[in-house]
This record gives sequence, structure tokens and C-alpha cells, in this order.
Amino acid sequence: MDPPNGGGPCGTAVVGSIFVIREVVARGGVLSGPSRRQAQGSAQTCEGFGRHAEACFAQRRVLALSSACVLGMTVTAVLLAGGKGSRMGGGPEKPLRLLAGRPLLCHVIARVVPQVEAMVLNANGDPARFAGFGLAMVPDGIPGQPGPLAGILSGMRWAAARGATDVLSVPTDTPFLPHDLLARLAAARLAAGVPIACAVSGGAVHPVVGLWPVDLADRLEADILAGQRRVRAWAAMFGVASAVFEAGAPDPFFNINHQEDLVEAERILLK
Repeated sequence: MDPPNGGGPCGTAVVGSIFVIREVVARGGVLSGPSRRQAQGSAQTCEGFGRHAEACFAQRRVLALSSACVLGMTVTAVLLAGGKGSRMGGGPEKPLRLLAGRPLLCHVIARVVPQVEAMVLNANGDPARFAGFGLAMVPDGIPGQPGPLAGILSGMRWAAARGATDVLSVPTDTPFLPHDLLARLAAARLAAGVPIACAVSGGAVHPVVGLWPVDLADRLEADILAGQRRVRAWAAMFGVASAVFEAGAPDPFFNINHQEDLVEAERILLK
């Protein structure tokens, strides 16, 4: 699949970066001249990716070698946008709210794209509203909006069909996700000898920010159909490692649930 013309609401460089990643992996983490220029273009067009673009792509070599080669992982990110976001009040749904002039979803894409082989958006309803972002979209495969576990399951199914071994799940209301999120989740999981890892910061567990093997998809589907809705409780049945991040200023998992949170996130980005 080719990147959409114009790059959509995130800018050409951001959406195009998804396709640059394929070359980075194929070349052992080394960017060609045109792709390096595209990464430099990202530094000028995307908040979050921003001035860190060159560093992110350089780090991609380490991530590709450690995750894909040493650990035998191929990781797809599933961006979770299946919730109603009702606490935000009227107006556009949460991933489409503007933050520093760009949709919130753009900020999440920019943070995640250097870390994974592919991305898929989990959202329900008309896919046309997300068409400009250049991402595949999958709805919940289980009706009734059973929560983020259903989105993780849809991501697992989509990723497994394309040869991935794991999915990295992230919500689409977290604009400050760490640039080394996947690497640290993978390291925590390996050290603990368990199949799942989730993020922790400031003593708080963020269960929807996690690394999940796709071969748990059948079990996950059965458990959702049996009534399981709690991400943390389901993960605990298999063993879950904690990847601990400093809370910092801002907390890397600061999430936007209310209009005031959006205002605070913009203040952080623009200060």
C-alpha cells in the first residue's frame, strides 16, 4: 500500500514515515538519502515526532535489531479509539480534537510510528472520518462495545494475519508516549519471563499500554464472550511484567479525558 497523497491531517512526513520504517528494517536500520530527508522533514512538520525525528530513526536500528532479530518479534501497534469519549462533552470525538493545531491522533501516531513495523487503528463506526490518516482501521469484532480488550483482540487478529508476533496497544488520548515504549516493554517482559508487559508511571498501572502476543487471541476472544471486561485482570491470568517509567513533567501517559486536560496538554507542548 502506498501512502495517501498529501499525507492527510498529520502532514505528508508523518504518514509517509510509516512507509520509511519498512526501508529502515530492510536496510538494517540505515536510512537512505531520500528517507533521511523525509525524516528531517518530519522534524519540521509533526509535534511529538518533531525535532526528535532523526534520533528516533537512529534508535530504530537498535529497536529493530534487539526486538526483531534477537527476540524474534514483529510488532504491530493497535491505536485504541473504540471508546465513546463522552467525558469530553460535545464536539468532535476525542482522537480528532485539535492539540497545538493537529488532531490528537497525529500526536499519538508520531510517538509510535518509529517503534513498530505497522499500525492499525481500532475504531467503530464510519471509517471515512479517519481516512485521511493513512491507517488501516478495524472495528471491535465483538458487538456491544465491550471495552479496550475488544480493541486489543481486533488488533491481534489484524496483526496475526500479516505475520506479526505481538501487538503494542496504546490509547489515542496519550500525546506524550515514550519514544522507547516498545523497547522497555519488551525488556521488562523478557526479564520477567512472562508473556505480557504493561506500563507503569508514578505508581499507577496503565494496563491498556501493553505488549501482547497475538497467539493469545483465541483465549482473549473466549474470555470476552464469557464476560471479561477488565484489561488488568485478564493480563494477570497469564503473568504481566511492569515497565516502569518516571512520571516526569509531563507524565508520559498523561491522558486527555476532559477539555481541561486538552488545555493542559497544549500548555505543556507550547511552553
